[in-house]
Amino acid sequence: MRKLRKEMIAIITVVMVLLAGCGSSALPKVPFYATMRTGHSGTLEMLYYDTNTYGYKGENRDMQKYAIVYVPYGYDASRQYDVLFLMHGMGGSAARFLGTPDDPREDKVMIDNLIRNGKMEPMIIVGISYYPDNQEDDNDDYDAALTKNFGTELRNDLMPAVEARYSVYKDREHRAFGGFSMGAVTTWYRMCDSMDLFSKYIAMSGSLYWGADDQARNDPAGYITNTIQAEGYGKDDFRVWAATGSDDFANDTMVRQMESLKQTDLFDFSDTGNTTWHIGDGEKHNSHATTRYLYTALPALFSAE
Repeated sequence: MRKLRKEMIAIITVVMVLLAGCGSSALPKVPFYATMRTGHSGTLEMLYYDTNTYGYKGENRDMQKYAIVYVPYGYDASRQYDVLFLMHGMGGSAARFLGTPDDPREDKVMIDNLIRNGKMEPMIIVGISYYPDNQEDDNDDYDAALTKNFGTELRNDLMPAVEARYSVYKDREHRAFGGFSMGAVTTWYRMCDSMDLFSKYIAMSGSLYWGADDQARNDPAGYITNTIQAEGYGKDDFRVWAATGSDDFANDTMVRQMESLKQTDLFDFSDTGNTTWHIGDGEKHNSHATTRYLYTALPALFSAE
């Protein structure tokens, strides 16, 4: 009987490991005090910039858009700051993570506290949108074409506008790009076409199985590795922090892509490697999950310790 019990415990342990996410590591939960408003609060500012649709739906139309920028408490224009661009998912907006100047959201408060408590460096964070005119677009591909197309606007117009207004580093080592859902699809595409601009990436609950072209959808890992290598970069040139939830509808495709990337030479999932991969137990496809992901991702990539 005792032997049978030991065997059952061993089987249950194996099953739990498999269910935990095929090699992903445990993800801490956000303590209640992490999202409580305190002193030393950063500010949110509107940043307007001129851009173009750059061929989306066959148009090349000029337009003005806005981003929402987090400026850390004690911002000093005489020093330089790291910068992170954060993209929403389908139906979202530039306010998805940070909120607006008049209505800041929980993630903004959490970032205030991470900086205040010395967990992450003060930095500039830019809430952005791939929608033309910052208005949700009527399309039949779940925004896939927009995620790929955004790279031109980012490079030509948005980044120069941020760098003209804020004292940020202007090299890839101090820049990051991240997003949730279709924003994560946007993130994977930026790895493929903007590795010269960014060295850090945060991909939350979205994979290139949702991408804009057959090559990306049919073989995301091959598409990503081939384009990165074609740009002339190797595994020592970038870091990826990726996560999804155990109860997220994106879990299946996200796990499949990450498992495929694990088989390549470019993505090292070891403790000292360039890729960190988490599955949030009980997390769904929502803002509760992304707050939890960012609570761990930001100190991991922008540690002040």
